[in-house]
Amino acid sequence: MSTYFQNAQTGVMTADTSDLLTEVQQEFISALGENLSLDASTPQGTLMQAETVARTSVMKFIAQSANLLNPEIAYGVYLDAICAFLGIERGVDAYTQIDDVLFNGQANTILNPGVRVQSSKGDLFEVISQVTLGSDGLARGSLRALNQGVVEIAITDSLSLLENVAGLTNVTMDSSTTIILGDTINTDQQLRTKRKLSLFSQALSCIGKIMNNVLALQGVRSVKVVENVTGAAGTVEGIAFTVPYGIWVCVAGTYKDDEVAQALFDAYACRPYDVGTNNGTPCKEGGYAVEDSYSGQSYNVQWVKPVAYYTYIKMTLKQGSAVYSTEAIKEAIVKWAQGNVASDEGFTLGRAVSGFDIAGAVAAQLSGLQIQNCEVYLTTDADAKQTGDYVTLWALKPWEIATTAYGLIEVTLEDNT
Repeated sequence: MSTYFQNAQTGVMTADTSDLLTEVQQEFISALGENLSLDASTPQGTLMQAETVARTSVMKFIAQSANLLNPEIAYGVYLDAICAFLGIERGVDAYTQIDDVLFNGQANTILNPGVRVQSSKGDLFEVISQVTLGSDGLARGSLRALNQGVVEIAITDSLSLLENVAGLTNVTMDSSTTIILGDTINTDQQLRTKRKLSLFSQALSCIGKIMNNVLALQGVRSVKVVENVTGAAGTVEGIAFTVPYGIWVCVAGTYKDDEVAQALFDAYACRPYDVGTNNGTPCKEGGYAVEDSYSGQSYNVQWVKPVAYYTYIKMTLKQGSAVYSTEAIKEAIVKWAQGNVASDEGFTLGRAVSGFDIAGAVAAQLSGLQIQNCEVYLTTDADAKQTGDYVTLWALKPWEIATTAYGLIEVTLEDNT
């Protein structure tokens, strides 16, 4: 009888149907006699083929069902169910919102919801609710990003109106303005990573424990950990350690510092956390003091925040079997960069920025395009224009992370001729 077998490397269960037709034929011979013709053109041959196809479908369905119990293969609601046993969730979708934005113009001007505003990086926002300028020509209101997820913006960034609104002069941010960054639910790949690291929840003093504790916090995007195992101060994997046996941690995202400090302490209390020398931006001068609730002793916990590189992207394409707008292509790139595409976490700490990766991400989301070329240029100055040469691969250090926005992407669609 045909059986199932499991790949020892991947744990994938598959159905072995190589002998299934022979088995069905033998059953028919046993029931109807040795002289039974097995030719597919005969009535009994047709029945044998149909029975084989039916059994094959059942076997494959059972194998697929079994694979849904494997967290490395499960997807969608099946992966959610597995993670629920460990108390792990995908998170929530939320929009980046800017509150108490200052609108300036003529007195009594009414600004309706939906009016769009663009940041200096090209990200789009819209007015949430109606705003009426006062007698002094000023009023405050709120803006919301058009797309869910983290949209990096600072109070010092400039805003420009995309629509001409009679009576409205400009939109600005000041010290009264607050920015609430959005979030997106984890993709299957991100959720698998979170589940795998959760296996370290009962561990202590290991890299996996550190990553699990920090990634479990709301708003954490990426974590990089390097340990100095040399027993002396020195450079290890590019990190200039100042103490022996130190732990260097870089955390990217929008999070609460005190929560990260506690998470790092809980994971690796007794070993010194080291920020290195010029290996990222220290979280706080001297680090955070975390007290052990049992001994009352205070431990110094410190980590670094990444250096962000703004990524200019040039992509040249031809329309193939499907037609897409340049905005759709830009959206596919930004979606991938933020880690919202299955099986790829996008821009993470230390990951090199590759034109090939970006092109592959676009091709995976928008089938039918013919991508001719994709090159990148990175800079730490968000307002600086591209001044150097574009390349197909830009390497990053462990404390560096790439980011991009619609306004940094240039898409050229060529004729198919």
